[in-house]
Amino acid sequence: AAQQKYSYFSAGVQASTSHYQGDLDDNGFDFWAAFESAPNRNNGNPFKLLRPGFGFSINYHFHPHFFVRLAFSQGWIGAADSFNKDPMRKWRNLSFQSHVTEISAQLVYMIIANDLHPRFRPNWSPYIFAGIGVFNFNPRAKPDAAWASQYPELFNPNQLYSLQPLGTEGQYLVDENDELPDPYALTQICIPIGIGVRRKINERFDVYFDIGLRKVFTDYLDDVSGTFYADPEELMRNLGPRSALFSDRSFYNGSAYDVQQYQMSEEGKTDEKRGNYKLDDWYGFISLGATMIIGKQDRCPRLWNNRGRWFVQ
Repeated sequence: AAQQKYSYFSAGVQASTSHYQGDLDDNGFDFWAAFESAPNRNNGNPFKLLRPGFGFSINYHFHPHFFVRLAFSQGWIGAADSFNKDPMRKWRNLSFQSHVTEISAQLVYMIIANDLHPRFRPNWSPYIFAGIGVFNFNPRAKPDAAWASQYPELFNPNQLYSLQPLGTEGQYLVDENDELPDPYALTQICIPIGIGVRRKINERFDVYFDIGLRKVFTDYLDDVSGTFYADPEELMRNLGPRSALFSDRSFYNGSAYDVQQYQMSEEGKTDEKRGNYKLDDWYGFISLGATMIIGKQDRCPRLWNNRGRWFVQ
């Protein structure tokens, strides 16, 4: 009998948890920090920063070891200095939350495979993947309750405000010395990489578990990057109270700006800057999913060998 061509499509769905690593998260993806009590584990339990997610995919299996996965992934990320045990971080008082909406193309390599009909794929196989994607995000934060009492026309204490349009690091100020950052884009490129394991359920269905990280080319998933704070008076005068307040939440005294307090706080910030521009942010997904082979499978001839096992020619 003729050898059948090895190619087919499958579709998948997944439930995920999403997480990020950046300027508001000391532990990043080091989840062992939840079980350690070392002094440098300042950000508390990293499991508190996990957020829900979901996704689906269409897969083209063109080789026993390889398939292309076109995937949509939806997650949420967030962090806050209030989670941190370090007094300087609590004093910085920054926070954010954001959606992460991603479309990607990934090449998946199955480590264990055979060249028989897909019905006879191995019962299980670890795999690795890498690809390229496009994602959208929008960091937002809630105002302090005291702001709403002073500026009731500007703030609802229960509302989340988008931070990128506010230019919290001076992105929209006049920059005569070319020292201020440019506004960052909310839709950018990412590089998905990860590992996983697949388990066959029957001829048509598989389940899988994978851990995927996203290399991004921005440090603004959390709206924090620059080392120094923008001038609050410039922000107040040119961009308004929202920009000034969300830029530096540490020195606002509850009723008005106090320039002397700001100057003192700047002296106190020698050990705690606003952010670290040298390291870009990351985000990732931990996913549990299922796939189903699409369409009617070709029936390959099956022969019974002398040992009582099926094989395909």
